[in-house]
Amino acid sequence: MADIMTTGYLEKLKTEMEERLGCKIEIVEDKDSSYPCKMEYARNYARDRHVLRVNPTRCVNAYPIFFVLLNTKLQLQKTEEGTWGVLQPASSADEHDRFNADFKNDPVGGKLIAALGSGADPVVTKLRAALITQACNQVLEMLAADVVLRDYPEAVEDMKQFLAASAVEGAAVPYKELRQTYPAFIVKANRLLNLMFSMRCGEICGKKLIDAYKPASDEIDKALDLYNFYRAERDLLKSEGRIVGDVLKNILYKLKVARYVHLKVREIAPVPQMEEGDVGDSLTDEQRASLTKFYENFGDGKSDSDLMVLGMYKVLREVRKMPLEAVRALALEIALLGANGISPSKKYNLRSMPNRHDIMGTEILAYYYVTWARVFPDKLDMIGLPYKKAYESAVAMLEST
Repeated sequence: MADIMTTGYLEKLKTEMEERLGCKIEIVEDKDSSYPCKMEYARNYARDRHVLRVNPTRCVNAYPIFFVLLNTKLQLQKTEEGTWGVLQPASSADEHDRFNADFKNDPVGGKLIAALGSGADPVVTKLRAALITQACNQVLEMLAADVVLRDYPEAVEDMKQFLAASAVEGAAVPYKELRQTYPAFIVKANRLLNLMFSMRCGEICGKKLIDAYKPASDEIDKALDLYNFYRAERDLLKSEGRIVGDVLKNILYKLKVARYVHLKVREIAPVPQMEEGDVGDSLTDEQRASLTKFYENFGDGKSDSDLMVLGMYKVLREVRKMPLEAVRALALEIALLGANGISPSKKYNLRSMPNRHDIMGTEILAYYYVTWARVFPDKLDMIGLPYKKAYESAVAMLEST
């Protein structure tokens, strides 16, 4: 892994990005990560640096790490405030509702919702995020390949190895099985994106990678139409000085996915540091003892993990709009509440949230972890809530929608 971390073209891009962003990019090994490589932007984690979290068991070479950095570079834009942000997909309430309605009206989707009952919401949300993420990421991978071919010749061979594997990854899941399990509009878009992507990767690698999908002739025609549309958009990007968002937006329209998403610049600059004071002094010995007892009786494995992820996702959307001082006040108030015990099934009122009444305990726990991750990230271990994986999943959902 050490050799991968110090690969020349990775170091070159990392240095470029640190200079542009004005903050450090730390590469961290994480063998438990479900991603080969994932960027954790400083603002989402209240850090003074960005973190590239790498699972060395899933990286055959440095290119997956390099691509995540290059992906960020492609999406990088200035915000209205003049700080750096990345162009990412986002969904309004109306766009959420459109996707949910299309999902429910699909024969397979309707049956899936009926079968899942109260557990349907997080599943539908994840499938929407997955569709949008795939559409954006595969276009970005193709755009990145052009940048590599032009500016990073030393990365080309590693890129070919990576793309050859990525291009046929989707072929491992039987297409007929997908059509019987998920709504047709999701499966068809997924299939079309995979075929287009395999066409481009095949060109770069000099192999006919599309054959792994065993496509029908009409599918090849549709994929070729989408690929030609992409190439026209890409060429306009080069010749007219357009931004990457124009290509993404038009591909989303072509796929009929734009009904569910729009693009916006999300700020990624580190959160300004604030004086925290001695947080530990806010709890008495009695409160600490009560809090310890609470941790022993409620933790991961004793709650619905999907419910906690969805709860944190909703809280993240709200908290990111709040001033830091308001988040800090909320974090400390919930800490005191937690010291006296929080029951997931009970309802609570908070002075820091005067417009909200009868908040369920599960939502309070989501606020507890998210607010501390926002303003006291280095003291998360102190509150003892074992929701790290749920929080990371919620952040991933937020970044991909």
